Amino acid sequence: MGLRGPTPSASAAIALTIALREASLTVFTREVLPREWAREQGNLASAYAQRIRGERADNLEMATAAYEAALTVITRDALPRDHLRVSKALGWVQLEAKNWQKAREVLTSARAAFLVLFGQGLDEAEGGDLVSQAQGLFAEAAFAAAQQGDLESALNLLMEGRGRLMAVSLKSLELPSDQRSRLEMLRVESEP
Repeated sequence: MGLRGPTPSASAAIALTIALREASLTVFTREVLPREWAREQGNLASAYAQRIRGERADNLEMATAAYEAALTVITRDALPRDHLRVSKALGWVQLEAKNWQKAREVLTSARAAFLVLFGQGLDEAEGGDLVSQAQGLFAEAAFAAAQQGDLESALNLLMEGRGRLMAVSLKSLELPSDQRSRLEMLRVESEP
């Protein structure tokens, strides 16, 4: 026991988080503060996805609804980095719910946001952040495809993810000019 008394259990902490996020949505409305509203929807979704109390399926349904609401503001075109993060989280919820088709759809949207960001010519810090955010994206999308029996798409997603994430990582390497030239030749040869 600490000086302030016992710490709340994880279950109680999540319940409190949900109550606070729901209350904040009465202040941060979509009409007046759309980005803040979307951020709070994402936070609420995350809390439901982690919730211990209640039926797991009900919690995943609530998480899905809140993530989908957030994505009405956090679009791929307007906010691709946030769209990647929220779509990836919604994809994980759909995988947990074993809703393979929906998982594929939202992870495809996350992949599209990744490709928008990938094509923007990232510096080293941005590249590292993108790799960190995309961690597991292609594997999760491949898993959903495999669960639907689409093994060819699953393999293609795994290979694409490996190649794109490696390309971002290689951009940040300091290579001597001869090795840099060789890397550029390999990059050109491997493009479709």
